[in-house]
Amino acid sequence: MFRFEDGEDITPEEHATIVEPFFEVCTEHLEKKIAPSFVCFFIVTGYRRNALWQAPLDIFIGSALDMLNFECKDYATLKEKVIKILYNRYKLRVINEDPLDFEEVRKL
Repeated sequence: MFRFEDGEDITPEEHATIVEPFFEVCTEHLEKKIAPSFVCFFIVTGYRRNALWQAPLDIFIGSALDMLNFECKDYATLKEKVIKILYNRYKLRVINEDPLDFEEVRKL
C-alpha cells in the first residue's frame, strides 16, 4: 500500500526501517538484474549497428551505466555477468577486453 501523506515528516526510525531497506532492495535489483542486461544491450546494439568506436569493455560498461545514472557497488560482479550474458544470450565471446573484441559463437 502507499503511505498516507499526513504533512508530518517520518521519524528517523521509520526512515531506517522502511525507506532505506526499500531503496536498498531496488538498488540491488538494478545492479543484479537490470544493469547487466542493459549494458549488454547497449554494447551489442552499438556493435551490430556499427555505432560505437573501438574502446575497452570498461568504457562501454561505464557509458551504459551513465545512461542509467547508476553507480555500481560491485563492479567486478557486474562485469562478470556482462561477459556471461554476452556469451549466453548474444552468442558473443569476449576475446579481448582492451580494446573490446568478440568472437561469434556458432550454434550447433
